[in-house]
Amino acid sequence: MTAPEHGRRTFLALCGTVALSGCTSLLQATPAPKHDWPTLGYDSRHAGYVPDATLSPTSDTPEWTVEGLSFPYTSPVVAGGSAYVASADRGLQSVDADDGTPEWRAPLSGTPAGAPAAADGVVFVAHDDRHGDGDAVVSAFEADGDAEIREPTWEATVGDDAAFAPTVADGTVFVTTSDAAVALSADDGEERWRRSIHGSISGVDYDVCEGLSVAVDGDAAYVPGERGVLAVDANDGTELWRAPLPRMRASPAVSGGTVYATGVGAGVRAFAADSGEERWRRNESGCWTSPAVAEGSVYATAGFDLVELDAESGEERWRTGRHGLRADVRSSPAVVGDTVVLGTIDQTVVGLDPGAEDDTWGGGAGTHTSPAVSDGRVFATDGRGLHAFGGGEGG
Repeated sequence: MTAPEHGRRTFLALCGTVALSGCTSLLQATPAPKHDWPTLGYDSRHAGYVPDATLSPTSDTPEWTVEGLSFPYTSPVVAGGSAYVASADRGLQSVDADDGTPEWRAPLSGTPAGAPAAADGVVFVAHDDRHGDGDAVVSAFEADGDAEIREPTWEATVGDDAAFAPTVADGTVFVTTSDAAVALSADDGEERWRRSIHGSISGVDYDVCEGLSVAVDGDAAYVPGERGVLAVDANDGTELWRAPLPRMRASPAVSGGTVYATGVGAGVRAFAADSGEERWRRNESGCWTSPAVAEGSVYATAGFDLVELDAESGEERWRTGRHGLRADVRSSPAVVGDTVVLGTIDQTVVGLDPGAEDDTWGGGAGTHTSPAVSDGRVFATDGRGLHAFGGGEGG
């Protein structure tokens, strides 16, 4: 995606569970190769970008909804024709991605702590007793099978406080806890290494930290923490470098040899992936989510705004209009073709083309989670349930 020509692209909006007056469009992928969205940020690098799919307007209501997710609920992921989400009352749940038909669920001993991750026919989820005395645990469940209620194939204790969304790469499950990064064998949950992140995540923020996930690119893992990014060897946890960035609350994104990361009050920063050298910084506030990186642009949320920055320099290319998105954002953006999809605390899903001048707003109950895009549908969660928007073609 090149720098947009301001005023030429149209703003597209996705309605949530309730259609609002004047909201007449929904984003749907047009024909392109099918993609799963098996983890936060699309893949282990968490760049949130699907290059060979586009979105276009269609209906203004969800194609289907699975109702009744109690807080805290997680972002959805999609793999192998199933959508997965976890919530406090239902545990981990699998539904058919085409029509929302329930497939199976798995009770969890604790509160779901971040989006599941699916890899090689197994679904991994972290859960914890963050407000009590229990442990933080990662559980693994077989995706296929006939049992409607699933038991874990293995469980591993990763801490005594909180744990967040797992990332799976090359047979290893990486998870951030409130004070450490932990790597587990995807086969049996055996701990491979553990590394302190120096500084604990504040318990006040636990329920809005579901995107605090390790990004993995090749042999390096990039860990978000209270004081900044920690880069380690993905194979043994050996520290490679540290880069200061206060109060990170979401995963970094890795693209083109650069690590892009946000801090709530520190804005957006870019670091060399091999050395941690700072390449640029952009001062913003209210940066709770992961940036997305696509074709030379970085998309980051800042308070009520979505901002597009030049990936090489950090120079601002575009930002939402005078009133921004009109609500705080806890939802990491996803870039699908030329369209950015995300949610706000007042709208379940919003889609826009950067450079648009006109504000056309969608609706919904609002969310603190991030969307997934797969096979022509946008999947999103809010307090009313898991929703699928779109019609089953393309990315």
